[in-house]
Amino acid sequence: MTMRKINLILAIIGMALLNYSCNDEDKLTPSGQFIPTGLPFPQGDNPWDKDIVELHETYGVYVFYKDVTEALLNRDWTSVGTGDIYTGGDLSDDKVQFYVDFIKDDVFKYVNKELVTKTLPVRLYLLDNFRTRPRIEVDDDTDTGTGDTDTDTGTGGTDTTDPRFIPFYAEGFDYWALSFTDDEIQNLTHEARRLRSVPFIYQMLKKAVLNGIISNPESILEGVDTKTGFKNSDPNNPRHCFNRGFPENLSQDFKTSNKPWHPSVYFHPTDSEYYPHGDFLNLIRNNMWYSEDEIEAKYPQAKYPLLRKRLDLVYRHLLDNYGIDLKAIGAGSDAN
Repeated sequence: MTMRKINLILAIIGMALLNYSCNDEDKLTPSGQFIPTGLPFPQGDNPWDKDIVELHETYGVYVFYKDVTEALLNRDWTSVGTGDIYTGGDLSDDKVQFYVDFIKDDVFKYVNKELVTKTLPVRLYLLDNFRTRPRIEVDDDTDTGTGDTDTDTGTGGTDTTDPRFIPFYAEGFDYWALSFTDDEIQNLTHEARRLRSVPFIYQMLKKAVLNGIISNPESILEGVDTKTGFKNSDPNNPRHCFNRGFPENLSQDFKTSNKPWHPSVYFHPTDSEYYPHGDFLNLIRNNMWYSEDEIEAKYPQAKYPLLRKRLDLVYRHLLDNYGIDLKAIGAGSDAN
């Protein structure tokens, strides 16, 4: 092959690479509307969209309220899908502002920018009737939570809630999701509002603790005996958990103490996701949910001084070192 032919071939290759580079650069040039993971942002020019943009500019989170597909909701670390499918609908215009106000006034109001940016995933979905449905539909009269029943799925007007309805979900591949029923939107009491805001904020705190963003207080186990066996059947027994400095095991949804207190959750590497932070997280939950008067009634200072000392230690630790007021979170908003 002559040198002339070689130079011609090299010139053709160079032109092709230059043309590809220019085309590729065109693809990378912003079009004026950013589309994270296939969804346009913002999703409109309504007053709530302006609020959503402000939330993004402050906290970095993208809030979406429509066009959220099942493919987005069911992304996983693996390509093999099993179990039920997560699904949900677009919010109507008359509902979006309620959701956005809740995020601003009942959640982000009580936490700082650092906590949100380090714990909340990039996307927050506000969905109508967020729920699960069977991966394989059953063609019979059984309610699958997908409609055609008298059950309130968040879009109807009955008093019962779809058993598949999910009010809050923090286990998405790269998202969290929030959903309210119509009855909640129309009649959200102060207590019901707390039952929505406190678990949401707690999930951020939990993630911060498990990821080392929030540390355990150094003296959290000072004066605590973690080795002697517990006798929790009798509150007057010195070996009862209250007398040993441990409050009740308050569940993550803050509705109940759903299982007996057991030290293995806190001090032994069992299957518990909380180890070794379960004790700290439970003290956080008790501080978040109960007011000072309720704590005094439940754990009297005169009777349980060690327990009260530890509750106060955790409260002051988060307030002084992270600017997070657990009592203010628990008191909640009176906004309607």
